[in-house]
Amino acid sequence: MSDARVAILSRVRESLGWDNSTTPLPIREALAVRFASSPKAIRPAIPEKDPWDRFVAKLTAVAGEVVRVPKLAEVPKVIIQHLDRHGLPYRLVTTRDTIVTNIPWPKGITLHHGVATDTDRVSVTGAFAAVAESGTLVLCSGEHTPTTLNFLPEDHIVVVRADQLVSYMEEVWTRIRAAFPSWPRTVNFITGPSRTADIEQTMQLGAHGPRRLLVIVVGH
Repeated sequence: MSDARVAILSRVRESLGWDNSTTPLPIREALAVRFASSPKAIRPAIPEKDPWDRFVAKLTAVAGEVVRVPKLAEVPKVIIQHLDRHGLPYRLVTTRDTIVTNIPWPKGITLHHGVATDTDRVSVTGAFAAVAESGTLVLCSGEHTPTTLNFLPEDHIVVVRADQLVSYMEEVWTRIRAAFPSWPRTVNFITGPSRTADIEQTMQLGAHGPRRLLVIVVGH
């Protein structure tokens, strides 16, 4: 934070009679009440009987791919098919999400964990949630979930559980507040592969991030 910004915020706190390091208890209590009873805005109808159908329709409409499998043991087969189809190496950079570490990885697949580099072509991550309304994935950064895995490799494979789906965007914030004692430093909302039409109005995938996005839904 810049010195000027720190000075401005300090003066605002002083004018309100706040200590520079804390928020007065009544204000914290008021915020907690406000979060717990946020008014609901008008939301689009989701006519599909299964909200996952809505998620799939929205994500595939923007060039994402979704594969549904009954159990975690089926995930490696789907990943290998993806790697073979696109001529990709069997070397994956992965997060340490529980769902990823519990995958029964076969011999021949090389895994490494940590931040992604420009030499990594394929990443495998979990997700915090999936949003049926827009076909969006929600990924939260953390010690075991570096944000670089979401953007540097050209192929991003995301493994999610069926029960991680929410119908509407607002539900994500409620889940984050319940799951994290303090907020993640970064919350990424990802809907499809990276794209741009800046050059001659021609759509190009992979301009600012992954060229391909594969979502594997487990337990549907």
